[in-house]
Amino acid sequence: MAVQTRSLALSSRLGRVIQSRQLITHIGIVALCSVGVKATGMVRDVILASEFGTSDAADAFIAAWALPQMLAGITGSALAGVIVPWHAEAHRQGGDERARRFLSEITIIAGIALALLTLLLLPLRDLLLPLLTSSFGPEKLAQTERLWALMLPAVFLYAMIMGLSAVLNTSDRFTLPAALPLIVPLTTIGALWVYPQGGIEAPAAGFVIGNLFHGGGLLWGLHQHDMDIIPSWHGGLTETKGALVQVAPFLANGIVFDGIGIVDQAMAATLGQGNLATLSYGNKLIIPVLSIGSMALATVVYPRFSRMVAAGEWDRLYRQVRIYLGFILMATIPAMIACVLLSSTIVRVLFERGAFTAADTAAVSDVQATYALMIPAYVISLFLSRVLNAMRATRIIVIGSVGIFVVNLICDYLFKEWIGVWGIALATVINYLIALAFNAYVFRRLMTARLAEIGAET
Repeated sequence: MAVQTRSLALSSRLGRVIQSRQLITHIGIVALCSVGVKATGMVRDVILASEFGTSDAADAFIAAWALPQMLAGITGSALAGVIVPWHAEAHRQGGDERARRFLSEITIIAGIALALLTLLLLPLRDLLLPLLTSSFGPEKLAQTERLWALMLPAVFLYAMIMGLSAVLNTSDRFTLPAALPLIVPLTTIGALWVYPQGGIEAPAAGFVIGNLFHGGGLLWGLHQHDMDIIPSWHGGLTETKGALVQVAPFLANGIVFDGIGIVDQAMAATLGQGNLATLSYGNKLIIPVLSIGSMALATVVYPRFSRMVAAGEWDRLYRQVRIYLGFILMATIPAMIACVLLSSTIVRVLFERGAFTAADTAAVSDVQATYALMIPAYVISLFLSRVLNAMRATRIIVIGSVGIFVVNLICDYLFKEWIGVWGIALATVINYLIALAFNAYVFRRLMTARLAEIGAET
């Protein structure tokens, strides 16, 4: 009996070691793919900066996609957010067949909803665009409106891509969803080279085509792994209903929190020509630095944490979260210091050529250095939000996001009046520090309650 007990303990420990190594491998693969995607995206931005600088065309391109991107990102994140935990629940309840039926139901609902959203944005252009174009002249505004209509199909594609990627992630398939985004910046650049006389409309069309290829690649990947999804209805599974109930808090949280970026851009647009582009270029490096590690970690651990929650493994979840938090701090603090100290050099090497002048470098490097201060807070906050989503505590997150949005609105207005576009970046740093504090408090409170329940049962 003692030998059998030791054998079982050894097998369990070996299984955990293998799982840990697989997890590290998956994170490394996703991070490596993300490096390639972000590097390619940076090359695209360098080419666009050289071609258009901080001109009216650059402002029009940014303004035209800002609101559609936000809406597509919000809906796509909500779709991916509910797919992962409720797929784990469906699989626990009825195995592969029930999980497949859940995906079929949620896909048909998502497809109809996203198609309606995309069509609705066409007549809403005149209502939404003024949020970002109040200081645009007639010619610049007309160009922005043309780009809006041209890029609108990407709303449906962009959101569905996030959902299809989440489906692959539920089965620990991470490589293809992480690598396929390479297509989008490549087609954006390619369109500019193929049709240079098209001006800013050429990369906009290439962006839409790239998203179409991206979605097609994910469908191919699902077929290769025998995960084809046929949109169909099976009477409304319990998991489908649970996912739909949770969609509303996901959407509300996304609207409130992702709206911070739109507020930032709207505030920058009021400061006059070039400031919107300056704010955008100042975030071109920081977002890739944040995304490479944080999204790789969040993407890989989210399905695993969701399975732990479905199985009620609260003690294991708590230990894992503490370990990952230590790793995040060790990685993000040096990255923050390096970005702050080397900001001017980085901007000069990447962007200062063609229409992008030395004066642009000075302005953008200040904004970039400020954004860099939020790296640790951003990554930890994102990680904890994924943990809370896996714990199905989305409604609590919405409350915090509303408060953060209000703080952002006030800080943006005051700081941009006092110190210009640099102040908008500073307000964003403050937002993520508040988000970190709130998510940490909620996680600790919920986890204490779950562990206390386990203690009471034993």
